[in-house]
Amino acid sequence: MWLGETEGTWPRSGTRADDHSSRAAVSARGRTLEGGNIQVVGHPDKCDNSRAVVEGWRERMEKRGLSMVISGHSSPKPRGAVLSSGSNTHEPACCSNVLSFFLFLSIFLLLISLVGFAKNQAVCQSSGRYLCFQDADDVMMPQRVRLQYEIAVHNPTAIVGCQVRRVPEGSTERYTRWINSLSPEKLLTQGSGTLITLFTPCVSLNSFASGRGLEVYTSHGPTVVMPTWFCSRDWFHKVGPFDEGGKGVAEDLLLFYSSLRLGGGVVRVDERLLVYRYHKLAATHSVLEETIWNLRVDFLQERVLSQWDSFTIWNAGKQGRKFYRSLNPTNQKKVKAFCDVDENKIKKGFYTYEESKEQPKPKIPVLHFTDSSPPFIVCVKLVS
Repeated sequence: MWLGETEGTWPRSGTRADDHSSRAAVSARGRTLEGGNIQVVGHPDKCDNSRAVVEGWRERMEKRGLSMVISGHSSPKPRGAVLSSGSNTHEPACCSNVLSFFLFLSIFLLLISLVGFAKNQAVCQSSGRYLCFQDADDVMMPQRVRLQYEIAVHNPTAIVGCQVRRVPEGSTERYTRWINSLSPEKLLTQGSGTLITLFTPCVSLNSFASGRGLEVYTSHGPTVVMPTWFCSRDWFHKVGPFDEGGKGVAEDLLLFYSSLRLGGGVVRVDERLLVYRYHKLAATHSVLEETIWNLRVDFLQERVLSQWDSFTIWNAGKQGRKFYRSLNPTNQKKVKAFCDVDENKIKKGFYTYEESKEQPKPKIPVLHFTDSSPPFIVCVKLVS
């Protein structure tokens, strides 16, 4: 079981990386699932003292019978440093007996900007049957591992998440409410095949209708957030690894989609088992909104629109037109109309796709919603 990694570049000189890392370690040490060992695989950044912090955990961990492995480097090229013989690695004698409860816990602290690479290295350098993700700047509740493990054992092909408590209190309020309040069926939504709602940025995109029952789309990313993930190692190896493109890559969303493509489930423990820290240097801020938009539109085209002969876009305004322009030419031709309730838009009669290279320019009818027909892509902005 892997108990964590950092989320990229947050720990820099003067950012109290040592304080956050210590809290993460203490929360890991206090877990309630007994019988495992903890392996700390650290590649501390040379700009702070996180290596010393990790070393400071050793005595406290070993007093509880928990083994630690610490490796590190100060290279600006982490891929080479991790694989080179110059990495400083200490392996305790008890590592040969880490499966005392068929679980292996490891905290992976890779304080670099290659977030996907960090996660993949954590998996490679641990050996347990289950992986529990824990960012170094977050704090888990004592019962987290036990509760998620109990769910994962019965859902071997699922990504298991949990609810969170956001700190500072009130930060990203709508996002936090979305994380915690999605109903179980909307984590992995099933439906009749006639309606998909596309909620615009900062809310969500949920499929109410795939026909296959395996479609989830969200402008936030995965419906269970990555710092809460828990899954079997076998399932990770089937759907992974994480994309190692580095800064700006939505590696969690890409792996989440990979899991869905292979029929994976999504389950959430409805308890706030993680203190999810918000700060401006989090790696998630390097992923552009447009990147997320393009990924989810592409996935929608792949999984849903490829099965439809035609459809209607509900919203002739900005978001509906943006969605139309984001479609590939094949799916643009499937759009039979826009529909709306705004009389001014309806009076215009059509939307002209001026950016098209076709001659004449495509003109899409704009209808009142009572005159339109399914299936629908509904583009709306929620304000609640």
